[in-house]
Amino acid sequence: LDPRGPTDFNRPAKMPVDETALAPLVQAETATAIRAEFRKVEGQYTDPTGAQVNVTSAIVEHWLEDVKRAGRERYIPFLPSVIEDPYEIWVGFARNELTGQIYLRRRYAKAIRIGKNKYLSMVFDAIDGKWASFNAFVGNAPSNDMRAGRLLWGRCWG
Repeated sequence: LDPRGPTDFNRPAKMPVDETALAPLVQAETATAIRAEFRKVEGQYTDPTGAQVNVTSAIVEHWLEDVKRAGRERYIPFLPSVIEDPYEIWVGFARNELTGQIYLRRRYAKAIRIGKNKYLSMVFDAIDGKWASFNAFVGNAPSNDMRAGRLLWGRCWG
């Protein structure tokens, strides 16, 4: 795996924060409610490089199998913006923990403000143009741990 990060590509060490009118889901507790919210964002999206990413229900079904559920389903409304308007897109290799197979992964990173001192840092992974994973980290500062590999694309800052 490539250990390089933002400063290796002349990027800010801290990811800037976007503002949004979207809000996390409040009522997405049942499988039916989660599936209904997901249907609103399911589909094909184009990232800033012109690559297509297909977002299907496979990951949501995986979430529903997880008894502990990490709460990621609350952030379903943000999925399209992570793909269509990320701060950065990284590429790198990822190993499937079950099979040991290695994939080339495209990772989308973005941070947004969701409250006065509350930030949501998101990372969306795609493999072969298909949604492979999504993680969301909420805290009092944006997380920068997800920005590693080779920088494929980055939004201008200034």
